[in-house]
Amino acid sequence: MDIGFRIKKINDLMEKQVNAMLEELGLTFSQHHVLIYLIHHDKEPVSLKELEKHFRVAQATMAGIAVRLEAKGFVVSSTDPADRRVKRLALTELGREACAVSRRHMEEREEALKGVLSENEYSCFVSCLDRIYEAMKQNAGGEDECWKH
Repeated sequence: MDIGFRIKKINDLMEKQVNAMLEELGLTFSQHHVLIYLIHHDKEPVSLKELEKHFRVAQATMAGIAVRLEAKGFVVSSTDPADRRVKRLALTELGREACAVSRRHMEEREEALKGVLSENEYSCFVSCLDRIYEAMKQNAGGEDECWKH
């Protein structure tokens, strides 16, 4: 099994486990990440275009996530007063609460993963992942905003 396939298999398992944990909140892994992004940008509403760019998804995909989050009461949408074609999202209080709970779930999951490795192994593993990522990013010729959050 090559490295890429192993990483994909690990990612698939992690996503499945995290989705099961987040199900009690009515959230998916993707929705959780949008809430986390919004909480980091809580000063003002965030445009769907900014979210599409950050998460590297199609407009229809982000629009669907936004509609579902709004239907669940986690976000409210508004139009930009300067350009009524631009839709913006902001967290509701329920969204902030769900974000706090989902963040705790993610931290617990991270601690469980860390428990598999010694401190030294974990540090080395993270360093290796960062180096691999940086090398791949340079080969791709660009910045990847997703890695920052």
